[in-house]
Amino acid sequence: MAPYRIRQYEDGDYEAVRTMFGRGIMEHAPAGYIYMLKHPQTQLHFLGLLLAVLAASGSLLVSLLALLLALTGAWFCIWSLWTDYIQQFLHNNLLDIRRTYLEAADSCLWVAEAEGAVVAVLPEFPSERGHTL
Repeated sequence: MAPYRIRQYEDGDYEAVRTMFGRGIMEHAPAGYIYMLKHPQTQLHFLGLLLAVLAASGSLLVSLLALLLALTGAWFCIWSLWTDYIQQFLHNNLLDIRRTYLEAADSCLWVAEAEGAVVAVLPEFPSERGHTL
């Protein structure tokens, strides 16, 4: 394990923090998709689509293609929600990191550094004092 140190955010960490946030959030998109697919309401909607297309077309192949298209569309909806959230957060909270995290009363942004690279970001807010690190 590489030696690490936790230190306060510096202006040179700007791009690394923003990139790490975006990549970290996007890691959750597949889990969000699977979570959505596990809901009974979602399963009923997809089953209803399959049966409706089967009744209308009389073709199992067309029904399965419609279901595949709906599943693909659902993936793009989940992916879009995640990317929209990232863009909104980057333009609001992470556009001016110094103002948002360092100049606000009793808040701070910590970074973990290993081998000279930022490997983790740890925000701290007054309401979380004593619970974050």
